[in-house]
Amino acid sequence: MLEAIGGVLGKELQRRDRRLQALEARLDELMRSSGGGVDLPTWTLGVHRVGSRVQHYLGQCFEAQVDTAEEPGTGMDWRRLGTGGFRVAQPWSEGRSYAIGDLVVKDFSTFITTASGMALLAARGPRGEPGTPGVGAQVLGLKVSGSRLVLTVRDARGEHQLAVDLFPLLEQLGEAVRDTLRIESAER
Repeated sequence: MLEAIGGVLGKELQRRDRRLQALEARLDELMRSSGGGVDLPTWTLGVHRVGSRVQHYLGQCFEAQVDTAEEPGTGMDWRRLGTGGFRVAQPWSEGRSYAIGDLVVKDFSTFITTASGMALLAARGPRGEPGTPGVGAQVLGLKVSGSRLVLTVRDARGEHQLAVDLFPLLEQLGEAVRDTLRIESAER
């Protein structure tokens, strides 16, 4: 009786292991095809063979479609894997197309391209006071305080802090990640 139960349990464990292996293989394929979770070599100048996978710009992943010496993202020789990562793109111009993750300067502000369009990432602040001609500033420190990046400087006016609130940036990055995940799950 115990041998029969052991045999049934053994077969069930083998079936479960095969299903688990199939799921792991599918997850691995999804991760490779999306570029996510892959530690790829950084693109370098030179010839890359068809099927080569590289990381370029700020975490964008590409696969060579032909043997190529072309830079990823500039033509048809490379296919982008997924929509993760960022690229500092050409300044905004009417009619120019941008890919998800492109950082674009428009009207003195920086925008990030998402699946739903361009979103403000960093805006130009109000005009500051003019500095004293010929007098520079000395950076004393840089720290992160909550969602703020704080720079301590000493200049002609004395020691003071300049702060940038990173919360809007973090919100936009979160939205870009959500858009990326939404697109990738829709493609499956």
